[in-house]
Amino acid sequence: MLTQSYVHGASEKPLLGEAIGAHFDRIVASHAESPALVVRHQGVRWSWGELKDKVDALAAGLVALGLAPGERIGIWSSCLLPSRRATIWGSCVRSPPSSIAASPALCRPNGCPHCAR
Repeated sequence: MLTQSYVHGASEKPLLGEAIGAHFDRIVASHAESPALVVRHQGVRWSWGELKDKVDALAAGLVALGLAPGERIGIWSSCLLPSRRATIWGSCVRSPPSSIAASPALCRPNGCPHCAR
């Protein structure tokens, strides 16, 4: 018999038990017109529906480039504007590849040598 096992920290509320993409879809379905991302210095104010459209478009682009399940994407997110960062991270959970965060501190010659490969 299979059983689930996980630790959810000090909270009494259990983990959701669903993939991030499925949770995102559920939020969009119930709050499509509500604000999801506001970045004042960029003049960005996207609803959940608009964010989903941008995320899905980028995810489709990643698939069109030939990225397959299990492949990795390196993201140097410190140099991205917040709206682009949200779109990229969202598309990584919507498309087959896995995302990998790459800290600029690790991507020095003696930091994380496999970041540049």
